[in-house]
Amino acid sequence: MIGNAWLSDNAQAFDQAHIYDDAQIFGNARVCHKAQVSNEAHVDGQVAVFNEAWVYENAWVRDDAQVYGEARVCGRARIVGQASVYGQARVFGTAQVCGEVKMHGQTRVGETMPVWRMMRTTSPSRSSVVVTNP
Repeated sequence: MIGNAWLSDNAQAFDQAHIYDDAQIFGNARVCHKAQVSNEAHVDGQVAVFNEAWVYENAWVRDDAQVYGEARVCGRARIVGQASVYGQARVFGTAQVCGEVKMHGQTRVGETMPVWRMMRTTSPSRSSVVVTNP
């Protein structure tokens, strides 16, 4: 860890993970396998950030969410619930990925509208929805 980064007692960072600047890792979160959390990003809960994923700027990842592969989450983006962002997906700006949404491939979301609201029209249950780049 470099700078004023914080790793709580139960959180884990291992296997070449990088946590730096003012990043904060709480709860039982795990950051591993060359993943990075930096700037003022927050990772909290049962979250897993791994492979070469990067969470930075003022982004938050919490609850049971996962960010992995070469995914990037930045800006003031929020990944919550059981959402997964992986592959080369990018979530930025003030985007929110919630519930059980799975973003992968080269999908890009940077709008202010939460993804779970967009999927409501096609899936009232909000379960097992997959967001992909056509």
